[in-house]
Amino acid sequence: MTMNANPTEPQALQLPGIDVAVGLENVGGDQGFYLRLVERFFSSQRGAMAALLADAAGAQWASLSLRAHTLRGSAAAIGADELARAAGTFEHALTRSASDAGMEPLCEALNIVMSGLELYFASRPATVGARPADVAQGSAARVKLLAQLAEHSGDALDTFDESRDCLALILTPETVQQLMKYLHVYDFDNARRLLC
Repeated sequence: MTMNANPTEPQALQLPGIDVAVGLENVGGDQGFYLRLVERFFSSQRGAMAALLADAAGAQWASLSLRAHTLRGSAAAIGADELARAAGTFEHALTRSASDAGMEPLCEALNIVMSGLELYFASRPATVGARPADVAQGSAARVKLLAQLAEHSGDALDTFDESRDCLALILTPETVQQLMKYLHVYDFDNARRLLC
């Protein structure tokens, strides 16, 4: 899949373990927004492998299950389908028998995606890490959106469209994707619950 990562600097985006076409479809084809979600995934999951291994070593099954669940949703949002499947399979296996759930496929899939992202971001100017002003704008947009959703105001759609880049800095990719789905079918009650 070829994609312009930056409109002034066309560049093919090919990421190991990630189907960029699926990720773009998840965000309505918005390339800039998709790249920000990938950045957010990368920055939020950098320590995922170590955390998973530490939880497993310490028999912290509830924490391990939550990490796998979060990883599954976040990976699916960016198009890392194999990683999402591996995380889901592992999460399900934990419910049957925590001690022999088998983390190897999950760790392998996570390593492929994170290694590819590490190389990708190492070759680009530093963009991971939001400026405090952007995070503050994201928080303000969330508050405004919550108020509009409580009033069942159609303005919530405009607020989301105008602010989703900043919202992506304070919400997980999975949450942004689900929020977009709720808003596009005017399910303001579930969108509000998601943001609370």
